[in-house]
Amino acid sequence: MVLSLSIFVTAQDTCTGGIIDFFHKGNVTIHQGATTTRANDSCFDSSINIPDGTTQKELLKLYWNDTSVIQEKPTGAYLFETSCSSNTFNGTTEYDVGETYKCPNGCSNGACIKINPKNKPIELPSEITDKGKNLLCQGCVLKDNCYPIGYRMKNVYCGNQEFSNQKEAGASCNNNFECSSNLCINDSCIKGSLWQKIINWFKNLFG
Repeated sequence: MVLSLSIFVTAQDTCTGGIIDFFHKGNVTIHQGATTTRANDSCFDSSINIPDGTTQKELLKLYWNDTSVIQEKPTGAYLFETSCSSNTFNGTTEYDVGETYKCPNGCSNGACIKINPKNKPIELPSEITDKGKNLLCQGCVLKDNCYPIGYRMKNVYCGNQEFSNQKEAGASCNNNFECSSNLCINDSCIKGSLWQKIINWFKNLFG
């Protein structure tokens, strides 16, 4: 837990791990002599606004001044993302064990919650970057909207996190929504008119 991690790592110590990824829980391992400590990404709430990039030391100072300001919990608005970033002050190298990030869709179990639309697009926060929108959306981003996988409009469909042109008859496919006819049979797009002929044939056969 970051708020109980009153550790200041110096050049004589080692800090490993901590790849920055707001959407997957990670950790860092700190070796100080014979002592090894692991710090995990964690969620928290705050009664005040915490700017993105607030370091572990800055966060602990806020907490020590008023312990009611920050509440570490399984779910919250903020993420403390662990990392091993170094800085030098008066000739001494120190490490910050992480920094804060306000998750656009909330934080759960040490990671920002992705937006996963089911049947219709969901509007994304306009203030986050294009890269942030692509990371946040479990679908396809178009302008400020997150579209669900399989969403069709005009001549395109939402596939592997991007919009692609719908496929014509004879093209290989895995899903109906990939085909302009919305029909994928035996891994191949077929014409709607051909499918209608098959249906009519069965109707005549058993009619």
